[in-house]
Amino acid sequence: DLGDAVVIAHTITMNASATIASLTVNANMTLQFTNTTTAYTLTFAAGSVITVNGTLDMGKLGVIMTGSSGTTTITVGSAGTIKTSNLTGAPVGALGPGVGASLQEQGTGVFILTSLETSGTVIYNGVGTGAYTVTDRNYNNLTVATTTSSFTWTLAADRTIAGTSATAFTFGAGSLTLAGGFNILLAGGLNNTTVYAGTFNGGGSTIVFNGPGVTYISTNNNFPTGTVSWNNTNIIVNKSAGGSVSGNGYPMSIGGSVTVNSGTFNTGTQIKGVTGSLVNNATTNVSTAFSIGGNFTNNGTLSLGANVVTLNGTASQTISGTSVTSFGGLTISNTVAPVSATTNFNVSGIMTLNANSIFSPAPGVVINSVTAGTLTGSGTAQVTR
Repeated sequence: DLGDAVVIAHTITMNASATIASLTVNANMTLQFTNTTTAYTLTFAAGSVITVNGTLDMGKLGVIMTGSSGTTTITVGSAGTIKTSNLTGAPVGALGPGVGASLQEQGTGVFILTSLETSGTVIYNGVGTGAYTVTDRNYNNLTVATTTSSFTWTLAADRTIAGTSATAFTFGAGSLTLAGGFNILLAGGLNNTTVYAGTFNGGGSTIVFNGPGVTYISTNNNFPTGTVSWNNTNIIVNKSAGGSVSGNGYPMSIGGSVTVNSGTFNTGTQIKGVTGSLVNNATTNVSTAFSIGGNFTNNGTLSLGANVVTLNGTASQTISGTSVTSFGGLTISNTVAPVSATTNFNVSGIMTLNANSIFSPAPGVVINSVTAGTLTGSGTAQVTR
């Protein structure tokens, strides 16, 4: 029993259990649970406060437990970090609170964890090839750091990641899977931080970029050509005036749809395409050859430059929208179902109909060319007047 308030002013390792009244981890300092075979527990009295301005590393078997009654409040500073490598906290997740998790409640004691939603960072460290669970809650900054292990985050409702940095939502190698189909409201960046092959599977969830300023979809992973970097993941851009979401790092593709409702979406030279639809209701700038597996809708301002857009879906696709789009080049390579158009558009370069593709614009649709454009290929154009 360590008695009253404990202040960590140096890097300390825990190798035994203890009971304390309060705990402060100072900035740039670490309290680390190093046990790997036996669970060590820090138990707190009712009304205790845990302040983390440095790093609280729970390791694989470290446990922080409430008293048998009352509250235990965890307050995380802006540079504070809580780490866990806990493997036994399923289904509540490695962090908890819950049975087997790093944070555990006893009797009628409860944690107050609202600080985790507005300050600091939670890091889930995968060890080996284990299957881990991310605790379903709101975060300020969330990092899933793994090399070969797999993590699953099952969303029971829309969740918020409130941090505004480029690394607000970060995952490494190994894999991270979202389940439940709910949205993640992300104020900062979506980031793959390692040079190793990481797998992100959104499970059909939508990442909604709704924070201020400039944010990024980043990868430091040089994916093979044609590889979908963000699998089964939809993107919505809901940025305030002057705000933007841009590609950054190595080439990537979005394994779902992208909808731009406000602000600006910049592909850069990194984002090479979407397997779903592209819907532009605000401003989109495409700076690379770009593929679309779903429908193309332009109701806003869209700049394509001389870049070629390829419609390569495996179901019917439509070119539509209230704005007239000017394509630098357009390739129809959908060989499964026709590609239609319900609005006029321009092609300044080459429009190509690949073999076995069908392009079937609606009656009255006009395809213009500011310069001497070219229609080529061995596909079929069905024109009705």
